[in-house]
Amino acid sequence: MVNKPKTTTTTRQPDGSIDFTIMVANTSTTQTGKGAIYVRICEPCTYVKEPDRFRKAPGAQDYDREMMIDQVGAGIAIAIPLKIQVPTNSNNIQVSVTTRCENCEVRPSDKLYVNF
Repeated sequence: MVNKPKTTTTTRQPDGSIDFTIMVANTSTTQTGKGAIYVRICEPCTYVKEPDRFRKAPGAQDYDREMMIDQVGAGIAIAIPLKIQVPTNSNNIQVSVTTRCENCEVRPSDKLYVNF
């Protein structure tokens, strides 16, 4: 699975939060097996709203979330809307997305740079 886009721009809301959507897609011709999608926002950032279908795993850091998946069909994408509080002294952040499944090639995390 591949995370797209690599860079996005959004607007900081009056409360200091930002909203944006991550797209995680299975660009292969093979259906994935069971696995997970892991999202890591910047350490000083916090989730304003918990992402749908995600959870904070026991013992995980406050900026990490995971979503278990049964399968993702070939050519299918999953939209992951995020609403996070960002540092007041920043104009951009980095979000890491890691995908794993029982029949996927292990790859490094994808990085998404969010400008605001």
